[in-house]
Amino acid sequence: MSEPFAPSPELAAGYDLIVVGSGFAATFFLHGVLARAAPDFRVLVLERGHYDSEQWQRNQRRHSRLDSAASYQHDSDQPGTWAFSLGLGGSSNCWWGNTPRMLAEDFQLYSRYHVGRDWPLSYAELAPYYAQAERLMMIAGQPGFGPAPADHYPLPAHRLSEVQQHLASAYPQLFGAMPSARASAAGAGVADKHDGGIRCVLERRRVQKWMGRKGIDTGVLHLLVAAGAAAQ
Repeated sequence: MSEPFAPSPELAAGYDLIVVGSGFAATFFLHGVLARAAPDFRVLVLERGHYDSEQWQRNQRRHSRLDSAASYQHDSDQPGTWAFSLGLGGSSNCWWGNTPRMLAEDFQLYSRYHVGRDWPLSYAELAPYYAQAERLMMIAGQPGFGPAPADHYPLPAHRLSEVQQHLASAYPQLFGAMPSARASAAGAGVADKHDGGIRCVLERRRVQKWMGRKGIDTGVLHLLVAAGAAAQ
């Protein structure tokens, strides 16, 4: 029989907000909350998975020591897997950093093509939030390519390979640089003061540093990660 859980003084003091999970959804949610919160606003982030360092991931050639496929039930008769990661930083650990916007037509598949269903929202309604997320993540993108406005992206696009340059030259309206959350310029790892350093959150190896600056309690974060691992 396991010993009863005894809360630490930090836990016993209480919190104004408890967030379950440390992935992308929690990151953007916390950014919005903390921009409006008082300086003494206390936040606790609960994470089921471990903190697996970047070096550990490279050595083990995997992004988490927990098997994500074993954490859900696949009831569909169609083959396939759901790619995500269990660990500090959530699926940012297995994300390639590609950030293309959906097209306006994607929201009206049934109206336009009689396939699937229309979204309850339009592209125009989501466009301001696309722009906000791209600014916070310091996205590198090609001006004028895709649905985003020209000169919108905070960073210039990554250089195309020689083969990609030929394709872009032959099909300028159809081929271009993929918008990416990977920085394309030196010194671009931290967003400006207006953006509150959200870029640091999206780089999983800097999550705790960002949380400390934002007033999130990191003193118990390692304890909670360890406790989640012990519960597996």
